[in-house]
Amino acid sequence: KGVRPDVVLSGGAVIAGAALALGTTDSAPLLAVGLLGAALALGTRARLALAALAIGLLSVWTRPPAELRGFDSDLVVAVEGRRLAPWRRDAFGWSAPIRLHRISQGRRVEATRAKLWLALGGPERPPAGRRVRARGYLARRSGVRNGGRAVPAPMRLRVKSRRLARFAGAEVRWLAALRSAGLERAERSDGAALARALVLGDRSALRPGLVRSFRRAGLGHLLALSGLHVGILAALGLWLGRAGLGCWAGGRWQWLVPALASIVFVVVAGPRPAVLRATLMALLAWAALARGSPPLSWHALGLIVAGMVAGEPELLRDLGFQLTVAATAGILWQARIAGARQRPLVGALRVSLAAQLWTLPWTLPAFHLLTPGAWIHNLWAVPWTAVCLLAGLLWIGLAALSPAAARSVEVVVDVGAAPFRWISRLPAGPWWSVPLAAGRAEAVALALAGSLILRWPRRGLLWVAGLGLLAGVVDRGPEAAGPELVMLDVGQGEALVVRDGGAAVLIDGGGWARGDFGGRVLVPALARLGVRRLRAVVLTHPDLDHCGGLADLVAYLPVAELWTPAGWPPDRCVLELLTSPRLGWRPIWAGWSGRIGRWRLRALSPRAGRRGRGNDRSLVLSAKSRGFTALLTGDVESGAERALLTASRGALLADLLKVPHHGSRTSTGEAFLEAVSPRLAWISAGRSNRYGHPHPAVIARLSAKGARILRTDRDGQLRLWVGAKGALRISLPGAPR
Repeated sequence: KGVRPDVVLSGGAVIAGAALALGTTDSAPLLAVGLLGAALALGTRARLALAALAIGLLSVWTRPPAELRGFDSDLVVAVEGRRLAPWRRDAFGWSAPIRLHRISQGRRVEATRAKLWLALGGPERPPAGRRVRARGYLARRSGVRNGGRAVPAPMRLRVKSRRLARFAGAEVRWLAALRSAGLERAERSDGAALARALVLGDRSALRPGLVRSFRRAGLGHLLALSGLHVGILAALGLWLGRAGLGCWAGGRWQWLVPALASIVFVVVAGPRPAVLRATLMALLAWAALARGSPPLSWHALGLIVAGMVAGEPELLRDLGFQLTVAATAGILWQARIAGARQRPLVGALRVSLAAQLWTLPWTLPAFHLLTPGAWIHNLWAVPWTAVCLLAGLLWIGLAALSPAAARSVEVVVDVGAAPFRWISRLPAGPWWSVPLAAGRAEAVALALAGSLILRWPRRGLLWVAGLGLLAGVVDRGPEAAGPELVMLDVGQGEALVVRDGGAAVLIDGGGWARGDFGGRVLVPALARLGVRRLRAVVLTHPDLDHCGGLADLVAYLPVAELWTPAGWPPDRCVLELLTSPRLGWRPIWAGWSGRIGRWRLRALSPRAGRRGRGNDRSLVLSAKSRGFTALLTGDVESGAERALLTASRGALLADLLKVPHHGSRTSTGEAFLEAVSPRLAWISAGRSNRYGHPHPAVIARLSAKGARILRTDRDGQLRLWVGAKGALRISLPGAPR
């Protein structure tokens, strides 16, 4: 009640104008002038909407560019900007996002609002200053291409020495102490790490397995500071306000406490878009209630989002901002259609389901992962997170005052993290997550069908239509064209799928030093192939660029077994795989053989009982089907190649050679290549990788033998079908068009 269409329409028009201008920046002024002219000639309501649309257009055109173009990555650039979030530890040291104000290279100086990651080496935490001046080299890790649209990674400024970076604008002493509180303990305790994540938004100390347990249960939003955290603190503040201030001044001042609590949280956590949106909406609502009038939530959402977009148009491309707005709109929609007629438990379920449905158009195309039980998991996880947030807030405050006292009561936050640790110990399955290769259209259709069922739950026809649509999306897969071999684009790493119908194994899985490589790269790639379970994951050797993604993947997809040679040292990645729930282990040695559909796999190396480290202990497999043979070589080098020539020379002949060690010059020798005599040579390497893979000498040797060379760094994902009598069909769905 009381919703004015012209207010909502105006807010939407500003957002639409900004979205339009992001794609048509050069013509934005002309469009804006035309809209303003039309506004003067039309009626009041249309005039207001067109003027708002023009404001959205001009909000983009009048601001400095938000992208960096034309800068040479081989030359030093100097930047000035402002740090947006706390420092986090990564593989190279420390990194943090910064919003640039100015960038220069040689005589070129530009004002900009581009965002990039500043990367500093060294074990010591960088200074807390917000204003940054630094000199370094721009770099961007290219996005992988596995059949979908490649989304490039954020731009990074790599600073070689901390002497080339200056920080100013030191934080208030108490705020700096609060943000660094418990950091040392967080590296040893899940409870302390979770407390810092919930209160400060610093997830750098969380174990990867704990983060995966949140994501696969559809609870990842609990780790991202959002309106939920603002709501929890506001509810506590409201209770305190009613208890303390509600007894005088007619209860009007009771709204002051939650308002102050929300503002303090923004100061502590930083003005993140989701937190800022929730806080501004809450302040408007409390102002209305303090005046004795009902808050108009739709008006607040529309106007605040429009204002934020007008001030920062790039928010329209920010996934976190898209999700917080969509989830809030879904909750408001559900509250409006339900009113106060339903029971609390039913209402909580419907609100949780509405938020999940309204975010599907963004989450499903981005992650290709459907979490069917998320709306039920949230029923216990959200209240428990509220308890953890309050306990974490108290613990971090105590740690800032007395670290020794905080250590003595650390068990409190450890108890809070326990349920999420239990989730990480449960095996993967469709009750947690289902990989889906759904695009934007399918995701919108699913969200619409689910919303209609939620709106009219007793209409049987809607249930049939919704379930039929879901079944169609879930069952949709690639065409059945016989035995299949796929080399995934995983950057500087390696991952191959050997598949026939519903039987599939994944040989190696790429990996990053930090981050969920399996969830971000492997799950979407396998979903596009229609692979939702694996007979086995095969680890040729435990280097991170082969093993890291597998350790992530087994949390999302049901996997029956792990195949790998025995005797590897107990590195972290191998231990994580071996201790995964319900994952059997099968040691593989030279002479072993097995079947995957019509594929026959045979191990050629290493020999039984051989132990130690090094690439030459990589598992080498021969895969045969319908007269076609592929030799899959891991990262073997010249020593293992000579051993293979001695022990298995006759078994090396193959139609396709997976070039060893990403095309390193220490592999693919002349004698080995002569014994294999491949028609096809596949190389997995990262674009512009720092190792120089593949080496020009290796390319020259392969070309001299007449092999057709395909590379993931140039062609993206490589896919091959084996037809009757060995006929081949090759597809490069990840190659640029």
